[in-house]
Amino acid sequence: MEDLTVKQKRILLYVKKSIEERGISPTVREVGIYAGLSSSSTVHRHLSNLVEKGYLEKDECSPRTLRVTKGDSPEADVIEYIKAMDDDVSDIIFVEGQPFYIRRASVEDIQEWIGQEDPASC
Repeated sequence: MEDLTVKQKRILLYVKKSIEERGISPTVREVGIYAGLSSSSTVHRHLSNLVEKGYLEKDECSPRTLRVTKGDSPEADVIEYIKAMDDDVSDIIFVEGQPFYIRRASVEDIQEWIGQEDPASC
């Protein structure tokens, strides 16, 4: 999933989640709402890019026919999504239907959480 933008990764994860939870792919409007995109043509462009890159398949003659073809490991997807996040970004993701708040942490954040002082400050 390294060749995908953050927005494309979010859309792909949403499509997968929607299919897993509801048994049907989301509509273009639902994808747009989730991704914060008001233009359906922009959503179509992102979906087309995912199809071109081999992550999705769809039947042009029928609605709601998106099918995930690549990136089927949810754990790998979450890790890749977090890696792609900007340092100052947080988000809520769903794993097996459960919401999780995620935030990419810096080394300093982690040291603070575990109560370790920065060795450079000694």
